[in-house]
Amino acid sequence: MNEKRRKNMVYTPNKHIPIGIVVQDENENIALSIKKSNENVYDTITLGELINQVTSTANKNSFSSKRET
Repeated sequence: MNEKRRKNMVYTPNKHIPIGIVVQDENENIALSIKKSNENVYDTITLGELINQVTSTANKNSFSSKRET
């Protein structure tokens, strides 16, 4: 991984698992570029879109217990 990509990588706080690379989309919105595991395929999602998807999924589901980390 080149130095610029490593510098812009976002990781989970506890286990340091890579999440994605911070980029700007064509409208200059902050976004994450996420690589599909074991393939050279990337997709980009803005932080706004990500928050909307997480919120929508959480509202559709009832959570009976917190997942252990």
